[in-house]
Amino acid sequence: MPRRYTDEQKAWIAESYPSMTNSELARSFSERFGVHVTASMMRAYGANHRLRKSAEVMARRNVKYTDEMREFLRQFIPNHSESEIIEAFDEKYGIRLNSAKVGNLKVRLGVRSGTKGGCFERGMTPWNKGMTQDEMGISPDGIERIRATQFKRGAISGAALERCRDLLDVRESHGYQFIKVAPRNKKTPRDNWIPLSKFEWMRQNGRDFPDGCVCVFANGDTRDYSKENLVPVPIDVYPIVSSSAHGVAIQWHDRQTLEVAITHAKVIRERRRLQNHDRTCGCCNRTFKPEYPHQRTCRACLDAGLRARRRVIAKT
Repeated sequence: MPRRYTDEQKAWIAESYPSMTNSELARSFSERFGVHVTASMMRAYGANHRLRKSAEVMARRNVKYTDEMREFLRQFIPNHSESEIIEAFDEKYGIRLNSAKVGNLKVRLGVRSGTKGGCFERGMTPWNKGMTQDEMGISPDGIERIRATQFKRGAISGAALERCRDLLDVRESHGYQFIKVAPRNKKTPRDNWIPLSKFEWMRQNGRDFPDGCVCVFANGDTRDYSKENLVPVPIDVYPIVSSSAHGVAIQWHDRQTLEVAITHAKVIRERRRLQNHDRTCGCCNRTFKPEYPHQRTCRACLDAGLRARRRVIAKT
């Protein structure tokens, strides 16, 4: 749709505006110049250029419906769309309605069309199918603005097109920065914000962030987004690495020591997993699942007052 009109188009609008409604003006403009415009665009143009409608057109806008008109609408509205109602009423009475007036009439007359007005129907051909931007009447400046907002190859999302963080929506929570990478979605309302560290890792490495991992700052500086400082850590070992679980304190201060801490945490996790494996009772030789790491006697023997002997390792 054009943002700028030619001198010929401006002259034609100024001449035709007083004697036509906005709907008639939009339809005539599209037929004359081959450019699709809407009634709202004509209304906005008239308001911006201080154009006024004639008294005759204003009288046509303020329609006084007769009993014959009301009865015609009651009979015609069911099973017809708004555009069909507008065209039929215009053809019969010479009065051009709009969508708002048709909706108001449906309420006042107590009838419904029963159609999905405003929806695209299967097999419908768009008015601009096969047309170039020049053929649609878009100005060169408009084309440049459109190209500036088009999705680019390799971009992570529609909102994360530029490297400069100043142009992106960034917020801070609990000392960490988050970046908005997509519009709000009702189905997944939390997926449109991701940690800025994860965003920088994906940008620097050119691939998606590993699943089941969190991005950790190797030197502890939450404002250092260098490639060397961002390390993905598996979620199942992150509590051990961060010294927040199992009472384990693993010290690290850079990328190298953090990678060693990750390996150490995996060993601790595997050892704890094996400690809970099934084992043989020292009294009855039956297999049982331990209730605590150093249990050597099954529950049945413990309830019977039995207890397996502790193994003694001879000193040499």
